Amino acid sequence: MTTDDEIIKRELAKLEKLVVPSGVHSSGAAWAASKLPTKTTREVITVSQPAVTSLESVYKVVKKLGTIIDSAHEGKFPKLKAIIGSGFFNLNPTIVTIEIRPKQKEQTDLYIEASAKEGLIPQHSAEKAIQRIKQELKS
Repeated sequence: MTTDDEIIKRELAKLEKLVVPSGVHSSGAAWAASKLPTKTTREVITVSQPAVTSLESVYKVVKKLGTIIDSAHEGKFPKLKAIIGSGFFNLNPTIVTIEIRPKQKEQTDLYIEASAKEGLIPQHSAEKAIQRIKQELKS
């Protein structure tokens, strides 16, 4: 199974290919990512929707903001895992996992975890990814 750090390194290497001239070999982004700390942020939000509706809403939001890389129903509750651009110009790949947990008939808790690499100048990518999701869920 691929770890979140490996996924982030792969995504940073993809970005590097966009800016490094063709024919030039570079693995700087992947190397740098292996040296940077991963910052993880967690938040629980309650939405006024049944769980099935919440799952559909979360799916649409995550699909709009990024790329879904996994969906599972491990254990008791369904989860979506995605890569969402965050930080400066949304260029820092952030791994977001959202678990949908029914709370009451018309309420659902969304357990959101976001992880991103942070350098010397923190971009607060994990926090910003969660804020983007919350904003999209409100609209």
